[in-house]
Amino acid sequence: MQRAIVEAGAANHCVISPAGPVVMNGLLAERGHTANIRITYTANSYRIDYVSSTNLKAGSGQIHRNYNRWIQNLN
Repeated sequence: MQRAIVEAGAANHCVISPAGPVVMNGLLAERGHTANIRITYTANSYRIDYVSSTNLKAGSGQIHRNYNRWIQNLN
């Protein structure tokens, strides 16, 4: 699973780095917008969580639509 996550990140302009035994951090960046994500995984599944962002208008339960597109591309 770890290898698949790294490959998906590389294919979608996301820098993936290990953060623990079953956790990886990701940095998505495009045209001045950035999103930091945390990916928790097992052998059969994964979960992508929002950590922080810049220039994505995050707040009050909302975020720029590009963030959701970026996450969909990683799936």
